[in-house]
Amino acid sequence: MDEAGKPVLEQTTDGVLLFYCPGCQQLHGVWVDSPNPKTGAKWTWNGDFFKPTFSPSILVNGVNGSHFRCHSFIRNGVIEYCSDSEHRMAGKSISLAGDPINQL
Repeated sequence: MDEAGKPVLEQTTDGVLLFYCPGCQQLHGVWVDSPNPKTGAKWTWNGDFFKPTFSPSILVNGVNGSHFRCHSFIRNGVIEYCSDSEHRMAGKSISLAGDPINQL
């Protein structure tokens, strides 16, 4: 849960959970109900919109034609960036911010 008590996840109509990634400064999606249609990836989730935990790690490689790597774990509402992430947050941890859609 963020400081204002807002959920840190948004759920799309097709069941994808979105969170704001401060490293990439964009939304990332996690498929928990059914596999990602492009990659087949599917995560387990603790069901908590305020302090989510996902397994396994979340790996995002490029979006909309850009080339980058964002690799992280989300545990108890904290995003833990792996050192192989290609942005300023690599190797750092930070609590997820609430109201992810409005973080953009």
